[in-house]
Amino acid sequence: MKPRVAWLSPLAPGESESLRPHLEEQFEVRYFGESPAGFLELASKRKFNSRPGKVNLQMIRQLNQLEVPFYQLGGAGENIHTLFLARRKPGLVLLRGRDFSRMIESVYRGPTADRQIYLRLMQAYYGALGREAAEADWDGRIPRDFMREHFPFTGFATENALGVIVENEDWFLALRETTAAPVFYLPGSKDNPAKYAAGLLEIVESVPALRLRRVKVELAARIGRTIPSAVNLGGQDRYARVICELLG
Repeated sequence: MKPRVAWLSPLAPGESESLRPHLEEQFEVRYFGESPAGFLELASKRKFNSRPGKVNLQMIRQLNQLEVPFYQLGGAGENIHTLFLARRKPGLVLLRGRDFSRMIESVYRGPTADRQIYLRLMQAYYGALGREAAEADWDGRIPRDFMREHFPFTGFATENALGVIVENEDWFLALRETTAAPVFYLPGSKDNPAKYAAGLLEIVESVPALRLRRVKVELAARIGRTIPSAVNLGGQDRYARVICELLG
């Protein structure tokens, strides 16, 4: 049986018509497009409305029925709903751009802005310097373009991913040093869509191992903070496998 996947993209169904038939050779695909109001499943025309920064729980339930979602993030078009859904429901992120500052600002500096939330977020991702820059940005003392260049929030978009897929080799090398999730270099979505779709299938086949890795990393971090000298790796591994089975 073909793996059942979701494809979430502002350019759905598929990034281009040339890619779509090759995706469907490898996968059973449910396509979701994004609009300012939320998501639209293209086959059923069912709408899943969301507010920016929030996640529609019905979307989570839809994705739970599938093996893995693909999230296209960055690049042309706004996909703020996909960004926050990817943080809530881990999947494979197709990274098409690395600057998410405008989307973050639209949520945390929008009509319901909260200065302290924005400052804490900047500090969490960029340390004391980030908080200092955020304070100056909030007060309009530094150019917004400066913030976008130096504080793009790429980590915010990728930190909960099972894996990150990029076509740019420079990005691949940089992200391997800065991103906790595994990074895959897979060029050719436009030039060689058949090979690209086959590469996606190989990555999807590794998803059980990626889920296990993610849980083990989380467990190691938690155990390391509490009882660093008493980690039973065998027991931890078995425990992680049980959790992965429960997560599906």
